[in-house]
Amino acid sequence: DVLACGGANVQLNATVTGNPFTGHPFTYNWAPATGLNSTTIANPVDGVAAATTYVVSVTSGRCSTTDTINVTIDSVKATLSSPPAGCSYSTNGTATANITSGMTPYAYHWSNGAATATASNLSPGLYHITMTDQPGCTATVTITVYAPPAIVFGAPVVTDVSCPGGNNG
Repeated sequence: DVLACGGANVQLNATVTGNPFTGHPFTYNWAPATGLNSTTIANPVDGVAAATTYVVSVTSGRCSTTDTINVTIDSVKATLSSPPAGCSYSTNGTATANITSGMTPYAYHWSNGAATATASNLSPGLYHITMTDQPGCTATVTITVYAPPAIVFGAPVVTDVSCPGGNNG
């Protein structure tokens, strides 16, 4: 059986032990044919569009045998979250990856160098994370750490009082 990362090609292998029937080489027939680059060779390549159970028939003369190979698809998927940073100039932002599919354990690599599910002490901006699961399948996604707009002080507005000693200015 084969575990494949989604979107990757996988080579299937029909290993035959023993000798072919006298004067008759081994012939191969793989089914289903969908996704295979050939159905009549020992080691076809599967484009891995979906989990599939393949049956290979090997024949030599009047002797034949069959076997099955199950191709299972693995993919790393995650949801990301990031609460807004405290201020536009702060470095107290965080971003968290919550992996929802794939096989444990997981490895994390953030663009700021963090190696855990949560990256901390982030300034507002874009961050990338590559997540890898146990078989080596990866997913890379981007998240933005937002911050509230900067507080901007304008020029003070001064209004003169209407009369000396007044308090309406």
